[in-house]
Amino acid sequence: PHLPPVLLAGLALWATAAALWPAARTFGEPALLMLVVGSLAGAGALVLGCLRRRAVPPVLVVLLAVMVGAASVALAAGALQNAMGALVGSEGPWRCTLTTDAKPSDFGWRADARAVDPLGRSVAVRLYLPDEGAGLLRGTTLSVEAPLEAPGEANRERWWNDGLAGSLSASEVSPVADAAPLRGLRSRAIEVIERHGGGQSGLLQALICGYRPTIEQSGRYEQFKTTGLAHLVAVSGAHLSIVTLFVAQGLKLLRLGRRSTAVATGLFLAGYVVFTGMPVSALRAAVMAVAGLMALVTDRRSSALNALGACILLFTGIDPSCALTASFVLSAGSTLGIVLLTPLFATVALSWPRVLRRLVADPLALTMASAAATQPYAAALFSQLPLLSPVAN
Repeated sequence: PHLPPVLLAGLALWATAAALWPAARTFGEPALLMLVVGSLAGAGALVLGCLRRRAVPPVLVVLLAVMVGAASVALAAGALQNAMGALVGSEGPWRCTLTTDAKPSDFGWRADARAVDPLGRSVAVRLYLPDEGAGLLRGTTLSVEAPLEAPGEANRERWWNDGLAGSLSASEVSPVADAAPLRGLRSRAIEVIERHGGGQSGLLQALICGYRPTIEQSGRYEQFKTTGLAHLVAVSGAHLSIVTLFVAQGLKLLRLGRRSTAVATGLFLAGYVVFTGMPVSALRAAVMAVAGLMALVTDRRSSALNALGACILLFTGIDPSCALTASFVLSAGSTLGIVLLTPLFATVALSWPRVLRRLVADPLALTMASAAATQPYAAALFSQLPLLSPVAN
C-alpha cells in the first residue's frame, strides 16, 4: 500500500522520539544543546534541498522528520531536567491539576498531575492522595503543600519515560472550585451509574464515561485483557465512530447542510472527549475524526492515513514522552494496522459468498490487521497472548 508523505513523516518522528527519549535522560546540557543545534541545522539544509526539487523524495521527508524529532526530544529533555533541578525539594504550595483520573494503588490513591508553584513554574508529577482522593477526576484542581520528591532509583527510568519529574504526597485533599460544566456532568453521570447500574455499573462507567477505576478494582478489567477486549473499556476510535454516526443521523432530521453537519458533529465530538476525561486514545481518534470532517467542509477528499500521520506528528512533536505511552502506542498502532492492512487481509476471502465475507471475513480481517500492528507490543506489556481475541472481537 502507498504511504503518503505525512504518514511517513509521522512514523519517522514517532520512531525517533521512542528511540531517543529514554537515552536523553543521561544527556548533559552541552549534549542536548549540540543535538538541538545539529538537528535544526540539518532540518534547515533538508528544507532548502526540498525547495529546489519539483518532487520531494520520500527519503528526504523521513530525514526531515528525524531531524525535527531529535530537536523536539532534546528541547523537552532539557526542560524536564531543568525543572527537576530547580523544583525538586520545593515545598510549594502547588496548584495541581489532575491529568488522569485517580486510581487505587498499593499506597492509597494516585494520579498524574500538572503542578504549578507560586512562581508559575510548571512540571508533571505523580500525585499520591489520601483516601479522600477516591473518585477525583481528570481536570480537578487541588492545592497541595508538600515537597516535590525525586523518583527513587527503581522508578527513575520509568518515570522519565512517562515525562514525570517527581512525586507529591498530599496529606489532605483541598479541591479548588471548578465551574467546568462537562466535568461536573461527568462526575454526576458516574455517580448515577454507580447508584443505579447494579452489578455492571463499573462496565457502564468505563463504556460511557471513560472511568475505569471501578472495573479495575473489581478484577473485570483483567478478564477483558485476557479475551483481547481491553480496548472496549477504553474510550477510543470505536466509541467516537458510534457517537459520530449517532449525531450525524440525528442532525439529518434537522435538514442541515453538509458543512453545518460537519461543524456541529466536530463540536459535539470535542465535548464528548472532554466528558470522557480526554484519554490519549480518545484524543487521537478525535483529531482524526475532526480532520475527516474538515475535509467535508473544505470539499477535499478525506484520507485516514494522512489524518493518522498528522495526529502522530502533533502528539509526539509536542510531547516526545507520548511516543512510549501504552495508550498512544496501542491506539495509533491499531489504527495504522486497520487502515493499512485490513483491505489486504480481506482479499483472502474474495471468492467467498458475499454474506460470509460480510459476517465472517471482514470482521476477522479487521481484527487480524489491528493485531498484526499491536500484538507484539501488547503481549510484552501484558505478558499474555489472547488467542480468543479474533473471535471475541
